[in-house]
Amino acid sequence: MSYLFGWDAIWGLFSTRICWGINMTPVSKSVLNTRLTEIDWDFSGDHCASSFSKVHWHPCRFVAQIPATLIGLLTDPGDTVLDPFCGSGTAIVEAQRLGRIATGIDINPVAGLVAKSKLHPVDGMTVAAAASRWKRHTLKKIRLATLDASEAMSAIPQGVQQNKWYSESTLRDLAVLWDAVRASRGEYADIWRAAFSAILLGACNEDRHWGYVCDNTQPKAVRRIDAVDLYMQAVDAYVAAYIDRDEFLGKGVEFPLPQADVIQDDAADAMEKLCSNSIDLVITSPPYFGVCDYIKAQRLSLEWFDMDIEEFRLREIGARSKRHRKSAVSDYLFEMVRVFREVYRLLRGDGYLALIIGESSHRQSVVDELTSVICDIGFEVLVEKERQVPVQRRQHPSLREESVIIARK
Repeated sequence: MSYLFGWDAIWGLFSTRICWGINMTPVSKSVLNTRLTEIDWDFSGDHCASSFSKVHWHPCRFVAQIPATLIGLLTDPGDTVLDPFCGSGTAIVEAQRLGRIATGIDINPVAGLVAKSKLHPVDGMTVAAAASRWKRHTLKKIRLATLDASEAMSAIPQGVQQNKWYSESTLRDLAVLWDAVRASRGEYADIWRAAFSAILLGACNEDRHWGYVCDNTQPKAVRRIDAVDLYMQAVDAYVAAYIDRDEFLGKGVEFPLPQADVIQDDAADAMEKLCSNSIDLVITSPPYFGVCDYIKAQRLSLEWFDMDIEEFRLREIGARSKRHRKSAVSDYLFEMVRVFREVYRLLRGDGYLALIIGESSHRQSVVDELTSVICDIGFEVLVEKERQVPVQRRQHPSLREESVIIARK
């Protein structure tokens, strides 16, 4: 079999040799290392295979090809995979659909919600049926509220900057939707809430870069958006993503899929509670130092969810808002040392750590320091590669390259 490691070749490898419950033919470490170095990490010309990447915006998200490739090469079905900075869940989504038991950790409550919403282990038609019932229920509630939206308007959380972010008609739509969403219960409530969160950026008055929302800048436009239609499209996008996942899995796959959990907490604090020698692969894209405010980027959702942005921002590692502190680099490295020590403890013997690290050309480089840190802790670095980030995938203009580091315990 040829290992060209383009995206088509990777999925061909998965579909023919990583069937559910059947391990790949074991290979020696030297052969594995060769395969890792032969991968086209740029994935030139490839498209993202996961429709889940489209259901909710998240800054600096890494492409699905990277975790899918590494999970397929470094683990077997039934193995355990951990992402301590899981963001919107790219790695754990790939782990689950490749038959691994996955856990994600993130301090950002919006990211955690979005990740959970992608991990229901049931088949897509079950999600579709639930979505159909939910849409009928919500539309009925909206029709009743159309006559008098005052009750829904009064239930808008106090922290929502109503007149700043939304036109009058859009705010009324959102209020009625929120009234339904906040009352939702049951197995799929996280999808209905995540779909509401997903439309807020598109429904707000700010029509420039998302950074203006992140920085709480006054919009220059007033946009009248049909938020109800936008919401129904968001729910449909979730249904489509689950059905696409099933098409990838193919016939003969038994549901429910393997367990996938998300822990909303600080990475090191959460890992301290996990058992030693319990993880086969840790794959993650740590916070990019001084590049992005992951918490503030979800400002609109946090306002509606009535959560204190500052509480989470102060605990965020490497945030852009902290970049001017004299101790910014040392603080970042201190936190990463805590994380990697826990990673080392959790990994089984010969377990792997895979890092995808992005940097801004306008910030001090920390990749060499991070590599030294993991070596000092006891990891053996197997691969260090630079990958080019295509222009169309850059969610931050200064992010042109990412470093891929693969190490073994």
